[in-house]
Amino acid sequence: MARVHGGSLVARQLKAEGISTIFGLFGGHLGPLYDSFLEEGIQAIGARHEEAAVHMAHAWARMTREVGVAVVTSGPGVTSAMSGLATAWAAKAPLLLLAGRWPTRQEHRGAFHEMDQVSIVRPLTSWAATCQQTDRLPEYIATAFRHARSAGPSFLDIPSDILRSQIDLDAVSFPQPVGESARPYADPAAIQRAVDMLASAKQPLVIVGSGVWWARGEAELERFLEMTQLPALTTIAARGVVPADHPLHFGAARSFALGEADLLLVLGARFNWALAYGQPPRFNPSARIIQIDHDAREIGRNRAVNLGIQADLHDALQQLTEVASSRLRPQVWAGWLEDLRRRDEAARLGLADQRQSEQVPIHPARLCAEIDRFLERDAITIVDGGDILAFARQGLDVYTPGSWLDAGSLGIIGQGVPFGVAAKLASPQRQVLVLSGDGSFGLNGFEVETAVRHGVPMVVVISNNSAWSIEVHTQMTEFGRAVATDLTPTRYDQLAEALGALGIRVERPEEIRPALEQAFAAKRPALVDVVTDPSVLSPDSQRQLGLVPMEQTVEYQARA
Repeated sequence: MARVHGGSLVARQLKAEGISTIFGLFGGHLGPLYDSFLEEGIQAIGARHEEAAVHMAHAWARMTREVGVAVVTSGPGVTSAMSGLATAWAAKAPLLLLAGRWPTRQEHRGAFHEMDQVSIVRPLTSWAATCQQTDRLPEYIATAFRHARSAGPSFLDIPSDILRSQIDLDAVSFPQPVGESARPYADPAAIQRAVDMLASAKQPLVIVGSGVWWARGEAELERFLEMTQLPALTTIAARGVVPADHPLHFGAARSFALGEADLLLVLGARFNWALAYGQPPRFNPSARIIQIDHDAREIGRNRAVNLGIQADLHDALQQLTEVASSRLRPQVWAGWLEDLRRRDEAARLGLADQRQSEQVPIHPARLCAEIDRFLERDAITIVDGGDILAFARQGLDVYTPGSWLDAGSLGIIGQGVPFGVAAKLASPQRQVLVLSGDGSFGLNGFEVETAVRHGVPMVVVISNNSAWSIEVHTQMTEFGRAVATDLTPTRYDQLAEALGALGIRVERPEEIRPALEQAFAAKRPALVDVVTDPSVLSPDSQRQLGLVPMEQTVEYQARA
């Protein structure tokens, strides 16, 4: 009878759940588990920091729409992972964080790394537990996956002696992974009412959130929009779910559309700070609202709705299309569409001077324009930073679903390079570009070495202005002076070379495209260090977003 240790049981169940790749940082408590990854053919990507490992697992989940798995050691391994876990929690991403734990016999004796890990992570997880029995390890892993898939990040820590304990394989029960589950179907009467409300609108607008992506409903959304001819905007997390050049997408007319629409169909989007809580002056206070979400807790949050429907977005869109096909008359809002189109075009033209700027140091809008013109249609773009993210939202278009990753609603920085590693591993045939501020790069920039070590040919572009720009402008606006906002002018291209990547320095705008061509042609990790102008005010700095207003709501604007 075969005997195996606990680490083997965990790896076998992960394999059964469909896991092919994990992200982590090795620690002594985890020895049997990491060794078992080799036996089961699970690729282990070793990060330089636990936070980065969790960011990688999060990006893997975002790209694949499956559970991402991060594995860290106990104690400081868990605390270091917390920012990554919080980011995934804010995004409701399906993620499992596995952690080591001290031996059970040393519990409450001041063991090495001992701390109440489960209590620490519980506020940021849908489920958190410790497995104290070797034979139950597969059961605990299966439970963690069920929670992660349905409600966001889960956490399991395993004592090192439980991982090392030997057990007869025949004595262990391995749960069968849950197959396809029935999804909540919308009440047909509610769908009929929603279509009736749309039919009575003069200036309707569809707001598309990331819930459509997680529900795999992008094709259904496109059919619904084209049949109804309803105008649409995406939240920043959903960029690309409606292609930027789709004739019904009006990203540059965003403020006008939100302020004038008399009916909003909100699909898998949250009325949080990123949508100004659904409140005036950003939103028309008299607009009627239909909100469809798989999570009933989000319906009516911060903004009362006229009709709330709890349903899977994929199926709800199919239902809407079927009922609306014989009910709606798109010609009613033809004038509204034309008005949106004119304003969208005018807003885009208003950015032309910045996008063509020949100034030195380089204008960040010109950097974004060069990247936008260079990237292939299905490229994956990851943006990390404050000011540079504001420029990128206006200057980078996204055309395919799941092709944009940024900090998310938590607003973290430093996730860019880890996201890039995982995105390229998940989609090796597509271009992957990380656009990062120089400050943000400093948090997890050494993960460039992870990309080198694992042969991940992504490209990092740094907007290098030697400052925490949004903080500089915020302090100058509020106090007339700035402190702790300067960074040393740094040759990040030389740092990249030291880490084994290709490093390229860019100081003039005409050098940007050749540098991008060289970076992608290298077929290995590359970093393009672009010297940009720190004095330029980004859209967010102009709107004083850094002041974090307490009474006035500020929309986190996004241009598709």
